[in-house]
Amino acid sequence: MGRTMLNRAAAFAIAAIFAATVSAARAQPIDFNHVVSVAGSQATASQMMAKEALLIALDVERGPQVQSLDNRLALFDRTLAGLRDGDEMLGLPAAVTPEIADRLDVAASHWQVFSPVFREGIETGSISADQIATIALNSAGLTAALEAVTLGYAEESNKNRLTSMLANARLEAIRGTMLSQRMATQFLLIAYGHDTESSRFSLGGSVAQFETALGNLANGNLERRMLPPPNDTIRDEIGRIRRVWEDELRPVVRLALDTGELPPGSVVRMAAANDRLLEHLKTLTSVYDGL
Repeated sequence: MGRTMLNRAAAFAIAAIFAATVSAARAQPIDFNHVVSVAGSQATASQMMAKEALLIALDVERGPQVQSLDNRLALFDRTLAGLRDGDEMLGLPAAVTPEIADRLDVAASHWQVFSPVFREGIETGSISADQIATIALNSAGLTAALEAVTLGYAEESNKNRLTSMLANARLEAIRGTMLSQRMATQFLLIAYGHDTESSRFSLGGSVAQFETALGNLANGNLERRMLPPPNDTIRDEIGRIRRVWEDELRPVVRLALDTGELPPGSVVRMAAANDRLLEHLKTLTSVYDGL
């Protein structure tokens, strides 16, 4: 009888240890840096999809744009759901606060209207004027909601500890990446002829925000607790970003801002320069991730 009781006690202890191990595994700390990166990438992707749809409408490399949009769509769908409800494979927890959940619900409401445009564009290989109007109406709201999610997770990450000046610089790089794509979308709305004056006004605001972000990255900003470039690798990459912006992209963007009239070849020129800017911004964010 004593041996039986000991065996049962041992089995109970093993079961308790196993349950505790499983519970601990489920309660692993959230990698907030990863979630911030994913949420920021979603904000950027929302503008990239709008940009690709507009390039399809303008018949610029239509086939590659359709393929790129198709590839991006499925991942965006899954990631948006993962940010709201959790996705272990993507390393995402369910929304950690009611405020973040609400912001994701706002994003989902815009996406519900927005996504059928992309799906139809992928199926038909074309985007209509009505679909462009839907993109213009919903893209800013979707991106703004995802930006709010990104900032919400950044705030959660910084609770109970001093905000890292490097983390703030990294967050500015993430935001600069999104702004680069928002500028492209607004430029292409002007090129398409959709609500030109409103699009020019929005583009002007995005340019000002991007240049402020670039200045903060290059020089730091003590008021915003942002560290200047901590090493030559980051300093050099910011230099490359500045050169692409000032020498290649800003001149063609300025044409859209000043007159709204774009000479032939402007869209292709903007798209190529924007792609180069995006790659350098992604590299910069990756370098900050590795610090």
